[in-house]
Amino acid sequence: MMRRPSLTATVLGALALSGIVLVSGATGDTAPTYPNPATTAQPFRESWADTLHGWRLVGQRSVSGGWRSAQSTENGGRTWHPILSVGRSFEIGLISRVSSNDGFAFVGSKVRTRRNRFLVTTDNGGRWKTLPFTFAGFPIEMSGRDLYWVRPGQSHNLFRAPNALSGHTRKTVVATLPANIDFDALQAIPGGIAALAQGGPDTAGEFSTRVLLYRYGKARTFVIVHSRQPIVCKADIIAFSANWPVLTIGVRQATRDATGELQCNTNWHNAVFVSRDGGKTWTGS
Repeated sequence: MMRRPSLTATVLGALALSGIVLVSGATGDTAPTYPNPATTAQPFRESWADTLHGWRLVGQRSVSGGWRSAQSTENGGRTWHPILSVGRSFEIGLISRVSSNDGFAFVGSKVRTRRNRFLVTTDNGGRWKTLPFTFAGFPIEMSGRDLYWVRPGQSHNLFRAPNALSGHTRKTVVATLPANIDFDALQAIPGGIAALAQGGPDTAGEFSTRVLLYRYGKARTFVIVHSRQPIVCKADIIAFSANWPVLTIGVRQATRDATGELQCNTNWHNAVFVSRDGGKTWTGS
């Protein structure tokens, strides 16, 4: 992994001069290790509930990014045993182990998205239960025993299925974004979910990147950056991690060309935004 440089007033000044407003806190912190996009982009190859209990995806990765099998370890990776395999028409796109016994897997169909399956287990893969929801793709995330997802075509709505790990199927919309703002990524946090969103223009005519936190039944939104022109290149979220209360976001950020316009085609650079207080304040590089 690549170590990012310390955040400085010079960097923040450059952001301001480019017309980008960073909703910031104190400067001078050192950003955590910048995640490698190959390991943070969905699907994930490994998922750990703690230092002993982990899952991993194994076998040759398909062109579309999935695997055929998943394995489990209970001794920190010294030994592994199989817990899930799928046929040739399917692939495992995502695994998440949330405790020593509990976890979920997203199994995608290579033929029809309506055949996609979301599986949950409460006995470390001894038995898998299929939830009766239709998923066309990511983002999907489990937090505790609850399932959260964003539906393609309705990406301004955040859905929740309480206690889905036990097979409960009731679902509700727990947060809705303004028009032209879409959810792009989800991360589990204590008591709920952190949802990364971007887009625009909003009713004020601005583009923004923001984080919505849904915790213990309440939603709060924190704007990270906003501008009259697009800032973050659409679909270029390259990292999003949560180690509560630290939130880290890696993006491809637009820069101004010779005419003064913000561009993503050729003029862009990697940027990382960090909050150490649960989204209230942010620093950026």
